[in-house]
Amino acid sequence: MRNRFTYKRFKRLTKLAISLCYYLVLKAAGLVLRAVGRTPSPRLVILYYHGIAQTYRHDFVRQMQSLRRRALVFPADYHGTLPSGKPNVAITFDDAYVSVADNALPELAASGFHSTIFVPVGSLGNHPDWAREDNALSTDEVVMSAERIGALSSPLVTLGSHSITHPRLSRMNLNDARGEIQGSRDKL
Repeated sequence: MRNRFTYKRFKRLTKLAISLCYYLVLKAAGLVLRAVGRTPSPRLVILYYHGIAQTYRHDFVRQMQSLRRRALVFPADYHGTLPSGKPNVAITFDDAYVSVADNALPELAASGFHSTIFVPVGSLGNHPDWAREDNALSTDEVVMSAERIGALSSPLVTLGSHSITHPRLSRMNLNDARGEIQGSRDKL
């Protein structure tokens, strides 16, 4: 168990380090562009979450308060011109977990923030049967039912196609991957 914890911690720290390096490179590039009299193009940063357990709702609220002060929130499918000045972000949720509807969506509605939820349509109303990156099953969450998803009608929530069975698409042949994606869109 100790080795697994160490591996998970190492993996998380590695992801954070890569994100930090990417951020620093973008900041440095922006400084260079400004130094030569050019303005860097505004970017849309995608924030993605899976579930928001009740025990983490307060942390999520703090993150949204920080966004309200420091950023502009756009829909993930936004295609217009992004303003410069504040960072531009989109909020997304992978796997359509019930905890998102219970704990995240009320907070987003209170802030007037748009979000996109990607739905694995073959698991509606069930515990996920796919493995996480650490090969453990995601059994602590439940995917929203079709009725619950249907009740999410709000101009602040967009539903997106995830797949049917939540496979690793990069490991599938092209035709099977297309079938997962198109079948998910059709059912959604």
